[in-house]
Amino acid sequence: SVIPLISAVGHETDTTLIDYAADVRAPTPTAAAEFATPVAADLLAQLSETEARLRRAVLTRLTSAQQAVRAAERGLLHPEDLVGRLSQSVDLAITRIDTALYRRLDGLQLRLATLSDRLFSPERRVGAIEQTVSILDRRLEHSLSAILERADNRLNHMGRLLAANSYQQVLDRGFALVTDQGGKPVKTSKAAPRRTTVKIRFSDAERSAQLDPESTASSQLKTSKTGADKTQGDLF
Repeated sequence: SVIPLISAVGHETDTTLIDYAADVRAPTPTAAAEFATPVAADLLAQLSETEARLRRAVLTRLTSAQQAVRAAERGLLHPEDLVGRLSQSVDLAITRIDTALYRRLDGLQLRLATLSDRLFSPERRVGAIEQTVSILDRRLEHSLSAILERADNRLNHMGRLLAANSYQQVLDRGFALVTDQGGKPVKTSKAAPRRTTVKIRFSDAERSAQLDPESTASSQLKTSKTGADKTQGDLF
């Protein structure tokens, strides 16, 4: 039959007619009840094992997400402030998800413990709970994927902004950066008198140069020649 039949004639050693019609013969009614319903300890053990697996999986995903964010942070050019705020937001989201997950699992465990005393079909109830846990696992996985995708998009956007605002992009367009020997940028001509040695930063290399060396020498030579002409007498 669809519903199994258990014979349980208490403490009867002889075989009765119902034993032939039953699917399973139990020596006592208590044993028949044990055949029909699983042990509550087994159900709790199964739930604990499922919970442990789920927690390990979540922690593994969270650890991988943190490692990915930190790896992206190390690869950025000057990302300390931006990545710091983003990492803090990711950590806060991870903490909220972890807290919500533990609360949900604790609630399910408490609900199972409350309903275990009045279950008529424990296997069906446990199956429903397992289905609920599976749904929660899929939702959590989807939420984590969405959070990580948003974080990755934001990191990529920040990386593009940093690259666009980098002075290296300006050098690549044909400009040069002039600094003094200490590396301080020279912004005006007044900040670099003649014959001052400066460093010129191009897109691919750095060169040293002296400002107006030939111009200074020419000016001195011209001044000397003019003075000599004035001291010479006029023949006419």
